[in-house]
Amino acid sequence: MKKIVLNVSEKWVSMLKEQKEKNYMSKTKEYLKKSGVWVPITPEVLLWCLEKKGNLPIIEPHLSFLEEGIAFSGKVKKLGISIPFEIRLSPFTASNRSLTFQVLYVKPLNSSWFKRKIFHNEPLSHYSQNLLTINLNEISKIRYVPVGNIKDFEIKDGKVFVKLGV
Repeated sequence: MKKIVLNVSEKWVSMLKEQKEKNYMSKTKEYLKKSGVWVPITPEVLLWCLEKKGNLPIIEPHLSFLEEGIAFSGKVKKLGISIPFEIRLSPFTASNRSLTFQVLYVKPLNSSWFKRKIFHNEPLSHYSQNLLTINLNEISKIRYVPVGNIKDFEIKDGKVFVKLGV
């Protein structure tokens, strides 16, 4: 009888150990999914990203973050004439280390050549089908965090906060 009780107690102890290890591993995985580093991106940095292309014909560019998205304005030269413009972008999605924004409206010219001329700047930004994708690896603050992808992003207090995690 004593052998049976010892055998059952050993099995019980090993089962409790396994359960404890599984619980610990699941908590660790859950913590890693939730954890991350929040990196703030100011309007100046994002404007620098959009202006990085040397031949961009924008005069007096201005970028600001609003609750509902991004406001981008300035003047563009076309055939020697300065045309003022205003563009509104809304957060769409984040994948890997890129942010994608949907172009809500463009005033006064809502044409594809205009949006492509302003936004398409490989490898930093890519514009197609009314979506602007910005590669954040070009920003030094993001590049300094060598591992992880964008888990979340939000606009608050006049900045875009990007959460990088594993």
